[in-house]
Amino acid sequence: MNTVFMLAEILTTFIEGILLFSTVELLCGSKWTGKKRAITKILCALLYTFVILLLNRIELFSILTLSIGIIVSAIISLLFGNKDFWYQLLVVSLFVLVMVIIDSVTNIIFGVASGNAKLPTQIVSTVAVSYTHLRAHETRHDLV
Repeated sequence: MNTVFMLAEILTTFIEGILLFSTVELLCGSKWTGKKRAITKILCALLYTFVILLLNRIELFSILTLSIGIIVSAIISLLFGNKDFWYQLLVVSLFVLVMVIIDSVTNIIFGVASGNAKLPTQIVSTVAVSYTHLRAHETRHDLV
């Protein structure tokens, strides 16, 4: 069962990376065109996936992990985006904020719908680096 959760965590983090760098491309432009653009976006998403999974394994304080994740993501986005670091840091930060809000609202709705009264408060009080795979990550720890 742990293998399934690990694969789900890797896949959702990679998809999250693709969404992140697609957002960077939309708001900052891309240094690349054609196949180079697609390859660079995939490589940035793979690097992002590695960094986020590593940060989740270290299990630092969640706000420190989140901050490191945002800064590293902005640095990675320099390989792809056309704007300066501070602008791309702002784009990455806004992306993270939107994803955390979407994930929190989704988890509250599922928590209330499933009758799990503790789930909404646990999710709202927890800030995770990788918002889309928070539930898989938390469930895996509960099963151990």
